[in-house]
Amino acid sequence: MQPGNEPPICQTCTHPHYPSEKCAVCGHRGKGKTYLLVAKTTAPSCATLHFKSFDQTLEAQAFKSLWALARIIRSRVFVEEEGIAEELEFDVHDESSHHVLGFLGDAPVLCARWRVEHPNGWENRELLSPKMGGTAGPMAVIDRLAVLKPYRGRGFAAEVLKVLGEDAASVLQGTRLGKEVLRAIAVLIPVDLTPCLSDKLRDQGGFHVMGNPFMDARNKAMLRMVRQA
Repeated sequence: MQPGNEPPICQTCTHPHYPSEKCAVCGHRGKGKTYLLVAKTTAPSCATLHFKSFDQTLEAQAFKSLWALARIIRSRVFVEEEGIAEELEFDVHDESSHHVLGFLGDAPVLCARWRVEHPNGWENRELLSPKMGGTAGPMAVIDRLAVLKPYRGRGFAAEVLKVLGEDAASVLQGTRLGKEVLRAIAVLIPVDLTPCLSDKLRDQGGFHVMGNPFMDARNKAMLRMVRQA
């Protein structure tokens, strides 16, 4: 991506990219054949990052449209860039998770998801520690955070983590989860992004490391960081 201002909105595919560069969203370059992901609209002169939260309680067609965008972003980042098998990237948690899409203007540039988990054993002991307030219980787990390559390094990941935490708190506020309410918010981050991301989460978000690195179902090394809800 060229330095300076945000790239112009392509008049053919409606996503922000320079004519000489391949579109990070749909793969379009120049005036060739395009694959439209969103309806053509008049984009703002200064694109701003904004978010849409959705799950399967949303109207079916609206969910299908937003889920298609999230799948494309995750496929670009995890399947194409990192070589993760598609059948491992998209798992059973997708159906029950709440998802968030981040848009720069009209262009989808990032996504993530969260779900409720019920920790036990060592996880509950960690939640019972003084630094976590001494109370254990269900926690919202954030994972599958993906930012398209041209948009990395701008602090977007930190923004979406803040939005995800707020979304979880809003959805679950006053909701009884068994006999307990939501106690903590955890985020799963790739080990290869530490300590840069973990330091930011600790210093700016109040998160701390919970347990040791582990391999997830995709055979990807992950680290769990957690804070009080």
